[in-house]
Amino acid sequence: ARTVVELHPEVRRTERARLRQVLLDEVQDTDPQQYALVRQLCLQTEARTQEGSANARPGLFIVGDPKQSIYDWRNADLRALETFEHELERDHQAQVYDLVRNFRSTHNILHTVNAVVEPVMEAEAGVQPSFRALQPHRSEVGEVPIAMAIWEVPPQAHSNASKEYEFWEKNDTSAQARRRLEAQELTRELQAQLNAG
Repeated sequence: ARTVVELHPEVRRTERARLRQVLLDEVQDTDPQQYALVRQLCLQTEARTQEGSANARPGLFIVGDPKQSIYDWRNADLRALETFEHELERDHQAQVYDLVRNFRSTHNILHTVNAVVEPVMEAEAGVQPSFRALQPHRSEVGEVPIAMAIWEVPPQAHSNASKEYEFWEKNDTSAQARRRLEAQELTRELQAQLNAG
């Protein structure tokens, strides 16, 4: 598609005239060839034709989260996204908004998530975006204690590890194995609190 649109101006003009708006969702999964196609359809300036202006082109709205860029095996390219975003701002006066407001989780949950993620999320061009703290939409009422614990459970932490953590030794990362591990640690946590009165 990119080659056809690039090499055949009449096709490009027809498609551009047909489109009013282009929404590019999950943009972090886009590869360089796809960015080139979007440039041809939505950004490129063309010479005026006898029929009128060829510069009429669709609006472009992109949404994505570079932290979710996991498709490099399918040629998704975070560096290409960064280049495209800078190009949009520099050459097309695009407005970029950080969507950091969270409508699902409470302040306490987001506070914990931010505290865990920020120290390890170091920006590296083309590899890792910079950290953006999530902000709660909900307002907290009164003083609510943080009701969240972060468990790090090495298999050797318990005397009966060989039996309970057999799936760990087998490198079983299935959801069922993770749920079993979580249930075991939750049971220990509750028992410890009951014993402590």
